[in-house]
Amino acid sequence: YLAAVLGVANAEVLPFDWRATMAEFKQTLADYQDAAGDRFDLSASHAAIEGLDQALADFYHGIRQGRIAPDAANTVIMRLARILVPVNFTREARFRHDPALPVPPLPTLACAKELGSVDARTLGFAQTQLTRGQNRLVAALREARRLVEGARS
Repeated sequence: YLAAVLGVANAEVLPFDWRATMAEFKQTLADYQDAAGDRFDLSASHAAIEGLDQALADFYHGIRQGRIAPDAANTVIMRLARILVPVNFTREARFRHDPALPVPPLPTLACAKELGSVDARTLGFAQTQLTRGQNRLVAALREARRLVEGARS
């Protein structure tokens, strides 16, 4: 553990690669879309993930090429954590407590897995919840993309 802590503490650029998180988000989203079928369209989330993933590829390439200074890169990497971690691990808005229960990945979209068992009377409510969850995710990913793209200038 000490070696891992020393490696992070002594790194010029923090060794956190958010592209791995985007790969995880893509897989989770694909699972949710398969479960939702034609009852809900998650393409807006997919497009937002793809956009951020491309921006991250350019960002990390810029770091390797020396076009982005280590201090600027570290600032972006830490700010990304404040955006992406809550989206993947919390259901509630900022400053609200989630129950101490297991949380599925991209929790505001997790009800997509239940759409197959929702009856016609409650389908609209479930779709509304998914729309709100998708809006939260897309807004966060757009904010993250703006942050990353701002570091390239």
